[in-house]
Amino acid sequence: MGAKSCYLDDNNIVWKYEYMNVVQDKNNHYRGDFFIFENNLLTKIIEVKGYMDEKSKNKLIFAKNNIDVPIEIWDNSKMKELNLI
Repeated sequence: MGAKSCYLDDNNIVWKYEYMNVVQDKNNHYRGDFFIFENNLLTKIIEVKGYMDEKSKNKLIFAKNNIDVPIEIWDNSKMKELNLI
């Protein structure tokens, strides 16, 4: 978590880490990294990905089709933009 959780805390963002698991079947699931809340409601999920492999892409497609909140990807360029790496 490190710099990313500090960034969220420093910006007064309410979050929980790996808060929920969405199951596709016994071998496939999606668990986001940071679940962001406003007024006790889940408003988005932040998925941290330094590298996006095919398995990760498929999990994200599944998640985007089965979760009713936006999923924001923090890849290397986003983390550099936020001065996290």
